[in-house]
Amino acid sequence: MPEKKLAGRVVVCMPLYGAIPVETFTSFFNLIAALPQLFEAAHFSFARRTFAHLSRRAIAENVLELRKKEKIDLLLWIDSDQVFTVEDIVKLFVAQKKEDADIIAPWICHKQPPYKSVFYKKSKDAYAAVIDVPEDAMFDLDAVGFGMVLMKMEVLEKLVKKHSLEKLFNSVDPKTGGDIGEDILFCKLAQKEKFSIKGISAIKVGHAGAVIYPFSG
Repeated sequence: MPEKKLAGRVVVCMPLYGAIPVETFTSFFNLIAALPQLFEAAHFSFARRTFAHLSRRAIAENVLELRKKEKIDLLLWIDSDQVFTVEDIVKLFVAQKKEDADIIAPWICHKQPPYKSVFYKKSKDAYAAVIDVPEDAMFDLDAVGFGMVLMKMEVLEKLVKKHSLEKLFNSVDPKTGGDIGEDILFCKLAQKEKFSIKGISAIKVGHAGAVIYPFSG
């Protein structure tokens, strides 16, 4: 009897901007070695552009082209400065499957003090970082940062069909014309389509050279 995999067909999406830290390279090296044991099939998609939203847009375009040729179940977005373990990845996929989450992200904080989380709740017309993050919990959010995020392929397909790649991966809010993070904009549009957005604080991932989360010293 064949061994059951963690997930089906997955694309690991890595937007490139700046040099890749050694710690991140090591994290990806370990993930690549584990891919055959984790998934039925896996691809990598890379793109280097001047700005993050342009890198993500180029990757999304590549993924949609690949989708014309074969089935894709899930997209794992990981920025090129993140430090993580294979165990973190396994836990994230297990949590996604358990909750059937459309979009799910681990606990990541900004690089600089005061190390606010990239878990966001909407307050009026603004998105504020969640300050009191509950330990070892899963919860609903209005937006997450894309340092690491796992999403269903259908999320990207539906949003691109409705909004186009240019509008979806942008740093300008098409409704207000104001500046907005491309990850928050993506989540804003996803939430309008009733896609669920989850955070899981039991998985803690961080930037190379920074604290992994506020209590790691």
